[in-house]
Amino acid sequence: MLKYRILLSIFFIIGPVHARSTCNLNVGVPVQPIKKDPVKAISWWDKRLVTLQYDTLVRFGNHGEILPWLAKKWEISSDLKRLTFELRPGVSFSNGTIVNAKSVKNSLDEYFGINSVDYNRFKDIKSIKAISEFIVEIKLKRPFLPLLFYLATPRASIFLRQGAHLYGSGPWVPSDMIIHDLKSNSWRRNKDYFKGAPICDSLNLVLLPPKNIEKFFIEKKVDLVEYYAAENLSQFQENSIAGNVSIKSFPSYDKAAIFFTEKNEKSNSISERQWLARKISAYFSKLNLDYSRCSILPVNFGNSDRKCDSFKKQEGKAPISLELYLQDDERYQFLIKLSKSDLELKSRFNFKLVNLEEMYAAHGNGKVSAHVETLTMQIPDPYGVLSIFVSNSRENFSKYANPKFDSLLTSAVSESDAGKRTKLYSMAESILLNDGIIIPLLQQRRIALISKSLHGYATSSVGPFYASYDSISKDSD
Repeated sequence: MLKYRILLSIFFIIGPVHARSTCNLNVGVPVQPIKKDPVKAISWWDKRLVTLQYDTLVRFGNHGEILPWLAKKWEISSDLKRLTFELRPGVSFSNGTIVNAKSVKNSLDEYFGINSVDYNRFKDIKSIKAISEFIVEIKLKRPFLPLLFYLATPRASIFLRQGAHLYGSGPWVPSDMIIHDLKSNSWRRNKDYFKGAPICDSLNLVLLPPKNIEKFFIEKKVDLVEYYAAENLSQFQENSIAGNVSIKSFPSYDKAAIFFTEKNEKSNSISERQWLARKISAYFSKLNLDYSRCSILPVNFGNSDRKCDSFKKQEGKAPISLELYLQDDERYQFLIKLSKSDLELKSRFNFKLVNLEEMYAAHGNGKVSAHVETLTMQIPDPYGVLSIFVSNSRENFSKYANPKFDSLLTSAVSESDAGKRTKLYSMAESILLNDGIIIPLLQQRRIALISKSLHGYATSSVGPFYASYDSISKDSD
């Protein structure tokens, strides 16, 4: 009886205990990401997937600064050839195993290893050692200043590999739930996450149709769409969703460009590429626009003072045909407008509309002489884009090889003087543009479509896949 009275007293003092309300976050995606192996993540959406399940030693802040994450602190030697990381104790992978120096070493061995997409960038890595349970040391043959930036990127994630299974320490854990009878890639929150469990209980990546995204918002099938091309949102769609959705712009970091392939029987010559570069420069001049786009770097990271005088002086030789592989999106629409502005261009363009998988396959078969793709900054440093064109780089679909270009980049990444490093990057970029292996087209604008029932979503200046879902809350339906 006494026990009953005590319990009854507690009930009246603190009130009844209510069940915690659930929050299910539905994010619309144009393609379903499938590669949950961090080292193999290439596409934007594969990298986004990786950031859900895994953590990195360090992380980008909202303004590109490096913040401690799995590593609570680090030291860099005076000769810039040794980095020592001290890990946070008590962080666990989703299967309960502690994140320690051995698991970090094993993950970085794969990231720096021969099977990594980034392998060519890390040839100056000398060794990785687990000094103690929570101390990791990386030694370099010579300074490589962008290394700390790369350790904050998705492919540098720390994971535990057990047979065919990969475990991460990140805020979300994969699940197999299906919602709304749509294909979805679903996750549950990691209630033991070392930074605090996400507010929402589940996260679903819902495959969007190419059109009618406004219907998905109105029917509450999606709450958020990221990395959406602003040009693809029609006025009709914007008006249709105005009452339900907020539109937020991302910082500009994507640069669409034409990539040419060398050493291919269909390849265009340097002279032909220079002719096209001059035509594109003239197109922007005709629109009375300052063609600062002659830099392949996004405006937030590139040299905004670079002019296109070299393009204007290049006469070149008109090609018989310009066969371009590209996807049916805003980049294609831009090139249609460009070709209509000049009869010479219109008669020479031959567009091959393919999806991304078909484009990669065509490259593998040696059929592509030129393709349109977007350069996205991996790190807040020009090396992130320029290194794509280093000889034998695994991202170098152009098969471009220029020893002088390689040498300039090698010098730049070991140069501690910021002014000198910027000059070396600028010289390397000029070589690419003069060789016409890449022609910048347009600075792409990306937006996020956010349901007005969501709160706490914030973009990152480094890129949308660094934006966190953890702090998002949602009004009940």
